[in-house]
Amino acid sequence: MAIIVGVIIAFISLFIQIKPRLKVRYFGVDGWRHLLVADYIRKHKRYPKYIDKFLIEAPSDYPPGLRMFLSLIPKNFLDRFEWLVSPVIDFCHIMLLFGFVYYFTGNIIIASIAQIIYLSAPLTIMENSNLTTRSLASFLFTLTFLSFLGYSISLRWEMFLFSAFMLSVLLLSHRMAIQALFFTIVFFTIYEKNFSYLLIFILGMLLATLFSRGFYLKILKGHLAMLEYWRQNIRYRYAHEVRGLSKKDKESADAVFNLYQKVKSLPFIAVLAANPSVLFVVIFVMIRIFKGGFDIDYFGFPQVLIDKFVVWSLTLLIVGLFIRTFGFIEFMGEGERYMEYAGFPIAAIGSLTVYSSLQSQYFIIVLAGFLTFIILGGLLPAFYLQQKVIIQDKERSITEPLWKIFDYINNIDGEVRMMCIPQLMSTSVMYFTKAKTLCTDNSPAHITDLANILPVIKRPLSEIFKRYKINYLLINEHYVGFDELNLKSKKTVKREDVFHLLKVREGE
Repeated sequence: MAIIVGVIIAFISLFIQIKPRLKVRYFGVDGWRHLLVADYIRKHKRYPKYIDKFLIEAPSDYPPGLRMFLSLIPKNFLDRFEWLVSPVIDFCHIMLLFGFVYYFTGNIIIASIAQIIYLSAPLTIMENSNLTTRSLASFLFTLTFLSFLGYSISLRWEMFLFSAFMLSVLLLSHRMAIQALFFTIVFFTIYEKNFSYLLIFILGMLLATLFSRGFYLKILKGHLAMLEYWRQNIRYRYAHEVRGLSKKDKESADAVFNLYQKVKSLPFIAVLAANPSVLFVVIFVMIRIFKGGFDIDYFGFPQVLIDKFVVWSLTLLIVGLFIRTFGFIEFMGEGERYMEYAGFPIAAIGSLTVYSSLQSQYFIIVLAGFLTFIILGGLLPAFYLQQKVIIQDKERSITEPLWKIFDYINNIDGEVRMMCIPQLMSTSVMYFTKAKTLCTDNSPAHITDLANILPVIKRPLSEIFKRYKINYLLINEHYVGFDELNLKSKKTVKREDVFHLLKVREGE
């Protein structure tokens, strides 16, 4: 009975995440890059040093975890159903949460409340609406840090080794998750005066280097290079590629751009909106401190574990707020994304807070308040963002007009070396056509090459065309107008709706 309830709620979560993709089947940016590399692995049985579809020639240093996993799935299936991958991984994550809470409490209601809290996080819903490494990274982060905490409580050497192994897997799968884990480990080390966290981290790095035959060292170098790239370009993070930071960009036709503009000045709201249920952790702490005649029952959870969950959740909340608020460290990533890696403990603590409150004489008020909070604070904002960012998108989706452009490209005689504006079209063009596009899978190359193109174009297009021997330019007029590009000629060879494919010459 318990498992059936858990599976039903997990399927509801999965449906919420895939709902917009039932209408918009081909949406996303980095997913096409991952599929391209996965296809190479599938064919050659090894991770590529370099793929010639990238015009910026440099060896790949991206963590291979998700790509290796994708290579095990048939290409035909992924081409049609890539939008299922992230939600299915998150399905496993929310089932882990249910099983974990139910194991300790033996209570279906508490475990179900945990799932409801988890599935309502707007950032989780949005991230899993397309193929991304973040769903896998979040799942692995939870498994990894649970094993860290398991060792810190049990002191069993098997858990120590398992923690190091899980960390090595995470190191080979995602970068942002490692930043979140590093900050969390440093805080736990200081807070508990326990250096075993750092020892596990060091052993995990050694294992990752060993398992990958030294490739992890390239990943680490690339990670540091990406941080340096954003340190140098952080002021342009939300800039328009062509217009830069001009005042007229305060309102754009791109919903994502407008959203970024708004959250820049509201760091606390941005981080809190990623997972509003972190307020349950704050309430839990306030009750623990002040009580006021009310206390929270742990319902079988070891208090030491829940205390560590509180520290886990609040650490990432504070880190996210700090990074969002202070410009000198903003290059460490969007602060709200750190909340992705606290979803598991927030849901567990929230389930105890809510269920304990439901045992009071104010049952109806608490239940109504909880459901209202989940709907208004989590689900409705997520549904709104799905509508604006995915269903109404014009920059990140492959629509019928763009498919016609792709067909034309595939029938062009000779080599096609293409630049796209906006740049985010490059990955879909690269995956679905014969074209080589102006992008890279190498992190240092972001500094040496891509920085002249992203986040803003800093060189004349004629210079860029000449350097990379570009012979075609694909633009989306919804994003930028012809008159803004200062092109010497405007030879459109194919036009479909807002998409223009131009033939250009080196130095034009």
